[in-house]
Amino acid sequence: MPDDAEIMLRVKAGDDSAFDFLGAEIPPSAGRVYVPDDPQPADRGRVGPRSLLRVYRSRESYSAEAKFTTWMYRIATNLALNHLRDTKAERTEVSVSLDEPDDATGRTPDVADHGLTAEEDLLRRERLGAIREQVEALPERQRMAVLMHK
Repeated sequence: MPDDAEIMLRVKAGDDSAFDFLGAEIPPSAGRVYVPDDPQPADRGRVGPRSLLRVYRSRESYSAEAKFTTWMYRIATNLALNHLRDTKAERTEVSVSLDEPDDATGRTPDVADHGLTAEEDLLRRERLGAIREQVEALPERQRMAVLMHK
C-alpha cells in the first residue's frame, strides 16, 4: 500500500482517483485544528473539509520533502487562523452585569466587597473617637496647630 506522500505525488501529477483515495483514507479529525482563542467551537469542524479542498487546490506546490501530514496540518492551521482573523469583527465581547441574575443559575454573581466589615468599621470609629478626645484635651494653641495641619 503506498504511503500518503506517494499518493499525493500522484494527485500532483493529475490523478483525481488518487485524491479520492487520499480523502477517504484521511480521518475527518486529521484536518481539524484546535485554536484555543476560537470562541465559536462549532466552526472548528468546518476546517477539515476546507483543508482537504485546499490540499487539492495546492497540489501543484506539494513537495515530498516534508511529510504529507505535516503539510496538510500547516494548511489546516492557516485556514483556522485565517478564519479567526476574518471573523474577529463578528465576535462580540461577553459582558457580565453584576446587577442582573445569571440566566443559568438565576443568581447574581458574588463579587468581593472591598469595603470595611462591620467589625473594622467599629474599630475605625472607636480609634477616631479616641484621637478626637486626645486632640480636644490639648492646649488651645497645640489643638489649633494639629487641626490646621490635619
